[in-house]
Amino acid sequence: MAKKRIVVLGSRELAVQLTFWMLEQPNVEVIGCVIPDYKGGEKDPFYLWVRSRGLPEYPVDALAELRPDLAFSLNYWRAIPEHLIDAVPGGIVNIHHSYRLRYKGRNTCSWAIMKAREDDVWYHGTTLHYIDKELDKGRIIATEKCPITEEDTAFTLFGKVEQLAADLFRRKFADILAGQDGAAEQEDETSYFFDAKQRPDIPEETAAALYDYARAWSFPGKPAPVIEFNGHKIRLQIDSE
Repeated sequence: MAKKRIVVLGSRELAVQLTFWMLEQPNVEVIGCVIPDYKGGEKDPFYLWVRSRGLPEYPVDALAELRPDLAFSLNYWRAIPEHLIDAVPGGIVNIHHSYRLRYKGRNTCSWAIMKAREDDVWYHGTTLHYIDKELDKGRIIATEKCPITEEDTAFTLFGKVEQLAADLFRRKFADILAGQDGAAEQEDETSYFFDAKQRPDIPEETAAALYDYARAWSFPGKPAPVIEFNGHKIRLQIDSE
């Protein structure tokens, strides 16, 4: 079988881990990488790793000329225009951290924690799916979940789903290359979409009580005010702009 020509669009350690793994596979050729180009992106692990390995770098617009057989979006940070999606014959496979794409958009680990108690949905996860013109609406290849615990923060939950994603990617990789991944349209289930700047609405009376408590017990040289919940101590701080 001829080698599949692949482009990786990525950031963070997950992109490093999986691109390194793909470089070792006999039936693929990584012909290019799209690395972070945003402010501070030069410190990103994938950016640094790609440059240290001397791998070919391209802007995302180069997909139209490169026309790889497949592309993989591994923690890529932007929506991809439809004409560039169409330029990849085998499609662009994305990793999105949410079980069955319940949480679409950005900051999914944060929102999974915020919604867990309200919806009584104490799990999160990750999904392999094809990118299409509608954000996080493409056909699902595979999805897996993990529990959300009372101890989880967005950081610890992100670590869990990153590992789920790495394992799922490796298991499904051969099927994706062979075009036998069994991708299916998303079912009509409860889902949410959150943009990058969106934050939860805290009830006004709750926010006011927290604010009053924080300012009442904030004093230079004294311990910061603390709220205790479920055996945890939460320190409050007022930032004045």
